[in-house]
Amino acid sequence: MQLSVACQRGEFLQKDVLRMTIGYIGQTGRAVTGVATSTWNLYDPKKLAQPRKTFHFYNQGFSDCKVYVTEQPRRRTGTQNR
Repeated sequence: MQLSVACQRGEFLQKDVLRMTIGYIGQTGRAVTGVATSTWNLYDPKKLAQPRKTFHFYNQGFSDCKVYVTEQPRRRTGTQNR
């Protein structure tokens, strides 16, 4: 909720809106979110971002902006058998 409010105030945003996107179909229809991480494509002057998280922006630039947070997958180490 804090990140969504910060987005609505212009304090937590994608630098390039919709530079990378994810489209999905939800219970109420289709939508697209823009993507940013703490180290890529994020404007965060108040340092609200947590490391190893991905931030998904819905309706950035509008008063109903919502930010959804997901865990970044851990990188695999070593070699994998195929």
